Amino acid sequence: MHMGGLIMAPTLEDIAKKAGCSSATVSRVLNNTGQVSDDMRQNIMKVVEDINYRPRKSEAMGLRVGRQGSRLVRIVVCFNCTMERMSLDKGRLRIEKDDDYSSADIVAESNRLSNSFYRTVVDGMIDELECWGYRAVLMPCRNLLAPEFIDEIRQDDCAGILLTGAYTNAPDIAEFISACNSPLMVVDLDSEKTGGNPVVTIDNFAGVGMAFDHLYSLGHRNIGFLLGVEDNFAYNERETAYRYNMAAKGLEVREEWIYRGHNMVETSAEWLGKRLGDPGRPSAFLSSSDVLALGAVRAADAVGVSIPDELSVVGFDDIEPAAAVTPPLTTVHAPTREMGALAVQQLMIAAQATSGKTLSYKLRVMPELVVRSSTAVASG
Repeated sequence: MHMGGLIMAPTLEDIAKKAGCSSATVSRVLNNTGQVSDDMRQNIMKVVEDINYRPRKSEAMGLRVGRQGSRLVRIVVCFNCTMERMSLDKGRLRIEKDDDYSSADIVAESNRLSNSFYRTVVDGMIDELECWGYRAVLMPCRNLLAPEFIDEIRQDDCAGILLTGAYTNAPDIAEFISACNSPLMVVDLDSEKTGGNPVVTIDNFAGVGMAFDHLYSLGHRNIGFLLGVEDNFAYNERETAYRYNMAAKGLEVREEWIYRGHNMVETSAEWLGKRLGDPGRPSAFLSSSDVLALGAVRAADAVGVSIPDELSVVGFDDIEPAAAVTPPLTTVHAPTREMGALAVQQLMIAAQATSGKTLSYKLRVMPELVVRSSTAVASG
């Protein structure tokens, strides 16, 4: 790569772009960890050879190494919810529920539409770790407290741990963190469940404010909210922000316009399908996640309600399917790659600390509104 006359060494991200995969997949191939198809492995190794990739030498960077000289960081992606395997057919989203998926399925390339939020978080982590001269080992799991998993986490070959995912068992998260004997950073998991451990997350209040202001500027006054599960700290913050913005404009919040339930496309579509025929329904829905907003798109299509002419929908997160469905979803973009990179930077600071004391703090990154085709001026 050339930049301003300088020759830049190729990175994992460069390999991923040329090979048509994620940085996490490249890392698994180069580190010989995880499951990757033979064809993809051969494709990646061909790109590595073609661009003459060489891992960066940490010694040249003058960085202090982690525990016992280790240059290895474990990335734990925990997920214990029902998985909705997503695929697209001419702009229409197809869903296949799966409760029997393996740990490897959580980060599998074949599930890129289903796992795009955490996949890009992990990509940001891996690319940033490479810049610091550290090697990443990806560890997806469905059970944080499995004895063999805890044993591996506690091995002395680890300089630090990065924890992210969608995990609903709060005591498990707290116990897992207590069991870790390496510096640890958490990305987008509930700080109340992490025992005061440092957390990198999204500014949910700012994001919902952007989405609400957009709908309000289009003339929408009857605005519903798709909450999802009620024990998710991010969704609770987004609901609080929704209620605050409605109250600030003197608008009524009607509880029957708020969806509470599983964070799944199919369940939100089912709930909305029963309400979109009501003449007194909202003219717009603001959603705590793209997954629920995609359910609104699915429900509207099923009952013949036109988006955005008859119903406006705004999502949150900007996962990969959001831009690919018909109509493309207006949403709040979460800078997931940057969140992953920021978590690594904070982990490096913690790994260099000499006091042995872990401070409790939460870093919020600023999202941005992405306006596509699912919102329009309120009719009537």
